[in-house]
Amino acid sequence: MGKRSAYPRRRLDCYDTPPEAVVPLIGHLAPGVRYWEPCAGSGALLTALAGHAMCVGATDIEPRSRLVRRAAAEALTARRIAKAGPETFITNPPYPSNGSKGEPTLGLIRHLAAILPTWMLLPFDFTANQYFASVAPICAKILPIGRVSWMFNGKGGNENSAWVLFDAAHVGPTRFFARQHCERRVCHGV
Repeated sequence: MGKRSAYPRRRLDCYDTPPEAVVPLIGHLAPGVRYWEPCAGSGALLTALAGHAMCVGATDIEPRSRLVRRAAAEALTARRIAKAGPETFITNPPYPSNGSKGEPTLGLIRHLAAILPTWMLLPFDFTANQYFASVAPICAKILPIGRVSWMFNGKGGNENSAWVLFDAAHVGPTRFFARQHCERRVCHGV
């Protein structure tokens, strides 16, 4: 799935979000925040956030759960989602393909962050690439979380990951948070 792996990428880049990848994000969300998941897939992220945030909409281009409606993230508009009242997007989007100059991720960032503040689970190296410069001005926070077990086998992946907050209304420098040691559903500062 990553640049340091020989494994082929899954169709549509569908990788369920492991619950342990969500734990570090919880402390950065307002309790009960209302969110929309635009790349929801099987709904794994919804399950991991249950009890901490309120999902008011979940969509995907190829839903793998009855909780998720069919819609492309690029088709979402402020008007379309207004009735549900989300305060933010939270998602594990498709990652950039090799040689794609950051797409489709950059397009999703620009589109979604123009509507609402948007948390994305991304490869940490995404923030170190030249193409990131085009969205750096709207990057409000970077929260590294280490290596994620994408195969749900307890073994960390080959790349570090981070939650990154993009907001078209953001002004000022990006806030970078040190990685925390997390156990189950509790994080401890390091």
